[in-house]
Formats: sequence, C-alpha cells, structure tokens
Amino acid sequence: MIDTEDKVYSEVYGLIQLAGKSYLNMLPNKVKITIDEKRDKSYLPVYDIDVPLEKQNVQKDSLAILANIQYNYWCRTEQEKISFLKELKQIDIDKEKAMREKFNPDEIFKKSKYNNQNNEKEEVALAEVKKEKWYERVFSFFNSFFKK
Repeated sequence: MIDTEDKVYSEVYGLIQLAGKSYLNMLPNKVKITIDEKRDKSYLPVYDIDVPLEKQNVQKDSLAILANIQYNYWCRTEQEKISFLKELKQIDIDKEKAMREKFNPDEIFKKSKYNNQNNEKEEVALAEVKKEKWYERVFSFFNSFFKK
C-alpha cells in the first residue's frame, strides 16, 4: 500500500513535470530534491491536459502543495501574488456559496417531497365494517349444524 504522503509527493512531481522545464527551473534545488526523495518512484500518475485537475482525482494535499509552490516560486511579482490570492479566495467563496444554496435549511423545507405530499393528500373516508355480534355468531354456528 502506498503511503499517502508518498502519493501526494508523486502527484506533485508529476504535475511539475507536466508544467514544463521552465517552471521546474524556477524551483530551488532543495525543493526539487525534497519532492524527488519523498515521492514513491513506483507510483506514476497520468494526467490529461484537456481535463481540469479537479476532475482527475488529484488529492487536495497535492493541490495545496502546488498552490504553495506557485505562490512562492512561480509568481514573479507582488501583483501576481495578490492576483493569485484573490483567485483562490474567489474559488473558496464560490464553493461556499454553492454549499449554502445546496444545504440552505429554508430551501430544503420548501422543496421537500414531504411537503408536496401533504399538499396533495386525497381525502380518504373510513369504510364502515359491519361486525357480527357474538351471540349472532354463536347462533349462526349452531344453525349451520342443523341445516346439514
């Protein structure tokens, strides 16, 4: 079984390799060596360039390390760093907004199937069941012997 940390570093290594040599050269040697030493060399993740990373089953820790690398080493100016942070904040805001819409208690009760069923209830009247009294049953029981 692959250790989770090894898998994370393997994914980061694969994503950095996918980014290209220019981005790899921006990293300090210490970071490159650390990633290379901590990764599992037998685990080689494969990524499709045309599909977003969110849909490629990349671990959140791998994305966090990659975001840290982008902020610290790939953003060249302070303006790029500020822009990158704003982008990350906007992603968080959008996710939080989607979660609020999905799990808003007011909306949950408005759209509930249970409420719709209550509004569409049919009136059902109880049917009257005529039950024989005990002495009528005894009488019919003895009557059945004499009729034979």
